[in-house]
Amino acid sequence: MGRERELAAVAGLLEAAAGGCAALVLEGEAGIGKTTFWLAGLDRAQALGYRVLSCRPAEIEASLPHTPLGARK
Repeated sequence: MGRERELAAVAGLLEAAAGGCAALVLEGEAGIGKTTFWLAGLDRAQALGYRVLSCRPAEIEASLPHTPLGARK
């Protein structure tokens, strides 16, 4: 992927988070690889034994804030 430094930072964050809480924010312009990087982070978390829950809005919902977090009945 070519982002070894960033992936190492994510790995360090995940290992440190094993004893408590941690947060990661990915931000940047569209098309710079945030989703690919995020998916690599999810894979790393699963490899370390974390339970990973992930959700994404459908394309039509993408412009609505917090859409994946809404409850559905």
